[in-house]
Amino acid sequence: MTDCERISDSLIDYINRRLTQEQNGEIVSHLAVCHSCRKEAADLIRFKKLEQERMADVPQEIVDTAFLRIPKDDKFLDDIIDFRPYHVVFNLIRYSLTAVNQTIQLAQQAI
Repeated sequence: MTDCERISDSLIDYINRRLTQEQNGEIVSHLAVCHSCRKEAADLIRFKKLEQERMADVPQEIVDTAFLRIPKDDKFLDDIIDFRPYHVVFNLIRYSLTAVNQTIQLAQQAI
C-alpha cells in the first residue's frame, strides 16, 4: 500500500478529528508535500460542509415528543417480529453445546 493510499484511507477520520495526535501529524506532513492528497482532502471537506448546510435542524417539538410516540407496551416488538423461529434455533444450539460440553467432560475424566 502506498503512502497516498494509506493517507486516503484515513482522510475521513482526519477530517472528523478521530485520529491520534501522531496520526494527525503524519497526515499533515504528507498533505504538505502531496498535491493529489491535499486536493482529495479539500474535496472531502467541501463535501462535508455542503452536506452540513443541507441538513435541516430537527424542530424542538419533534425532539421533545419523539420518544413519547413509541409504545410503552412490552409486546410491541412481539407484534413486529416473530421470535419463534429464533427460539427453535437457539434451542438446537443449546442442545448441541450441551452434547459438546458432556463430551469434553468425559474426555477430561478419561485423561
